[in-house]
Amino acid sequence: MKRILLSMMLLLSLAFTLSSCGIRRVTVTATPEGVPITYHYWYYPHDQFYFDRDHNVYYFQEHGDWRQSDHLPSRYSFDSPHVTIDENTDKPYENHKRHMREHPE
Repeated sequence: MKRILLSMMLLLSLAFTLSSCGIRRVTVTATPEGVPITYHYWYYPHDQFYFDRDHNVYYFQEHGDWRQSDHLPSRYSFDSPHVTIDENTDKPYENHKRHMREHPE
């Protein structure tokens, strides 16, 4: 009985440690069958930032580089309309020039 209890405590401890590692997500681009995975974003053309609806992550530019964060900096606004963008990448900014062309302010 002690061994079972000790084993359960060890497993719970390990599970807690792994859950608090800060690992955010694994990038997968296709299913085992080879079907591309589609990511769903809201793109805000006026402020040029993206919101990953499935993972609650924002993508925005800062000092010329794209950043990813759980929170959007205060300089961005949700007051402007957004468009829905579906991509086969977890980096929507890779197609940002096309998005700007297709969805001008």
